[in-house]
Amino acid sequence: HLHPARSSSSSARSCARSSSSSYAAVASPSQSSESSSALTLPLPDDFHMHLRDGAEVLNSIVPQAAATFRRAVVMPNLVPPVTNIERAKEYNSRIRSALPANANFQPRMGLYLTDATTPDDVAEAASYDGDDVVLHGYKYYPAGATTNSDAGVQNLLAPENASTLRALEDANFPLMLHGEVT
Repeated sequence: HLHPARSSSSSARSCARSSSSSYAAVASPSQSSESSSALTLPLPDDFHMHLRDGAEVLNSIVPQAAATFRRAVVMPNLVPPVTNIERAKEYNSRIRSALPANANFQPRMGLYLTDATTPDDVAEAASYDGDDVVLHGYKYYPAGATTNSDAGVQNLLAPENASTLRALEDANFPLMLHGEVT
């Protein structure tokens, strides 16, 4: 995660959050030249964000996420898991309901890969375009390896998963891997 650094007279550069939803890096006087001495970066993306669920949790976490990041890939390991477009739309709606007014934050929804995910599910998700919901890819969790992973894949390389993995590849739809084994 990118966090604004505190400015100090001894640092070569300082970073500060500006009111325009970006970070600014400013060269110290010793680094200044006749060229511009400021670099403004847009808010970063977070490609692995757990927002969890429930109004109280979302109302606490989502405003902080929106203040720090422009976009985030939201992990789908809820109970029940976000396994299809309909659940992603519902979760996205709950997230957006927790956003502050005028927030410019885009949740990119991850879908939960299970042993029951089919090539047709992948094709439908990869081609989905609507309702202000961005589907980012499928998240693989080894069954039982982490929080809310009981519905995860038993054996990713099992022959019965080959057609689903091929569908992900053919659709150029990301497979996001949870790097833990059981």
